[in-house]
Amino acid sequence: MGRHHLPVARTAELMADAFGAPVSTGWLASLQPRAKKLLEPFLEAARARVRHAGVAHFDETGARVQGKLAWVHVASTGAVTLLHLAPARSGGSIEAGGILGHGFNGVAVHAGLPAYRRYPVRHGLCNAHHLRELAGIAEAGGQDWPLRMADLLVEMLVAVDGAKAAGKTSLNKWVLRGYRRRYRRLIARGVGLNPLPPPTGKRGRPAMGPVRSLLKRLDTYEDDVLRFAHDFTGSSRFVVNDGEPGKVEANNTSIKNIKRTGRGFVNGANYTTRIMLAKRRQNSGGSCIAIAVFTTNREEPACCLS
Repeated sequence: MGRHHLPVARTAELMADAFGAPVSTGWLASLQPRAKKLLEPFLEAARARVRHAGVAHFDETGARVQGKLAWVHVASTGAVTLLHLAPARSGGSIEAGGILGHGFNGVAVHAGLPAYRRYPVRHGLCNAHHLRELAGIAEAGGQDWPLRMADLLVEMLVAVDGAKAAGKTSLNKWVLRGYRRRYRRLIARGVGLNPLPPPTGKRGRPAMGPVRSLLKRLDTYEDDVLRFAHDFTGSSRFVVNDGEPGKVEANNTSIKNIKRTGRGFVNGANYTTRIMLAKRRQNSGGSCIAIAVFTTNREEPACCLS
């Protein structure tokens, strides 16, 4: 039940054993729809925080729910992570989270899913994904350009971090131009070593394959790949990263742990959204621990959204 995915009957048994408080399964089953209703004002406050953020991070992962493929979508900032389940990865499923398509005008950082491009916002691409793809291509093909591209991206990140530490708001324009020239030369080398596949005689274009697909993305969306290097004020990140609490992809570890709870996901009366409140750095000496769902104070919890 809930976070630990115990069946209702086992939860009742656990409460009776641990607390000496036998409860009915019907009463336990009634808690989730009640909690969902009571949390709705808080959920809307959390959505508003993400909608008004300067940068938000989006990801999605497949989940088997009652034997069918569904998708857990993530929208996250440095303070709040919102999850919702949808039947697809398309625009309508993305919009069901209440962020993109609902007034968000910041930088949308993601892994390159084409469905995000329908939203007229600034985009940033996750370079952690790119580094993994580059490493895989280097191992499989023995070509030199993937590792050189990875080294270049990391070199740029080090330069950006150094500039920020020095109080600068941008890289030197000549330094950035030099990086861009090297970036484009490496893409050209990759294209030269990996020609497009020949026509197969069938209708449509042959599939480009993972190498040419990556090269096309790096070329077409150069500004989005390198946004971390030229958009300091946009709080853009090198990776899909919440900054303080960690990257969205790390949250997928938690998402994968909740994939199996099919009834809770698909029954809207039970539960349609999970929220993870990320622990912040302890520079203020405090952290958000819990929400009193069933208390009378169900407005925006200051400890969690301040």
